[in-house]
Amino acid sequence: MINEEVEKAESFQPRLASLFIATSAETDKAVQHQVRTMSESRKATGGFEVAVLFWNDIWSDLTRDETRLFQHYPQLRPISSGGRTEPSHDQRLFQEFQTVFPFEPTVRLLREHDFGDAFAAGEIKPLYRFYEAWDQPEKEFLDPVLQAELVILYEAAKRMSNHLVGKTVPVQGGSLLSVYSDRMRASGPRPASVLEEARVLNEEARMFVPLYENFLRICKRKLER
Repeated sequence: MINEEVEKAESFQPRLASLFIATSAETDKAVQHQVRTMSESRKATGGFEVAVLFWNDIWSDLTRDETRLFQHYPQLRPISSGGRTEPSHDQRLFQEFQTVFPFEPTVRLLREHDFGDAFAAGEIKPLYRFYEAWDQPEKEFLDPVLQAELVILYEAAKRMSNHLVGKTVPVQGGSLLSVYSDRMRASGPRPASVLEEARVLNEEARMFVPLYENFLRICKRKLER
């Protein structure tokens, strides 16, 4: 179906710069990989880029706009006897955290990706943004339990970020990152060092994801209105 839609879009006038295909289907890692590969190949020959948006991607974007969220799910709107209540410091900080470092696409990438393969550079940027800014006093929770969990998550993000920066390089023009450089690809089979770097990243990702998920669950329990 994706191939058919791309073929149809070739005749659009004026020519497209990008084609986004949205679906209510669950995220499919194999389809994501195929579409990314197709898109990079098309861009290399002057064609428009292609991306697929699964329901989880769409839902994540829609829920960032509270007005749209409450329009369709009014029962989720906070209610108080004196009118709209202002969120506490910790609630605002948690909201900011979810905006800066949402599950999609970065944590899903860490949970599902095999770092022996290349991945989109943009999908890891929220991790880097979190690591760069969330060790400052204004990013501290007042609740000591939440703050302790934040410190644990931040230290894990620091390790994950440093490993990714140290072990991956841009490939295919810079839109992807990989432990397997273009130069190595041209010289022969993957050396043992590349396999080891992928193993380390996979292990680090498996350790990081449960910490992230645990932090979200604790925040939601303690900050629920």
